[in-house]
Amino acid sequence: MDVYSYRYTCKNWYWYTSTGIRNFYSDSELSPEKAVLAAKRDAEHTHISSECDVQLLQKFKMTVTDVETFPAMAAQPLHQIHEKN
Repeated sequence: MDVYSYRYTCKNWYWYTSTGIRNFYSDSELSPEKAVLAAKRDAEHTHISSECDVQLLQKFKMTVTDVETFPAMAAQPLHQIHEKN
């Protein structure tokens, strides 16, 4: 599974701006251009904004093996992008 981290800046109101880092995963291989578009859609949907700027930070392969789960890790968000055909 490919996981992407991106930084976003979204304008929510006429004077309010949200910034942060989010993660999403995709079951299919995405080109960098498609990953940026997917991140932008995710940020706009999450922050109910049509004005979001995103920068990809990292792409990595993730394999999940059950070793030990700590409460703080379980609370970390991870979102799947649903591609439009």
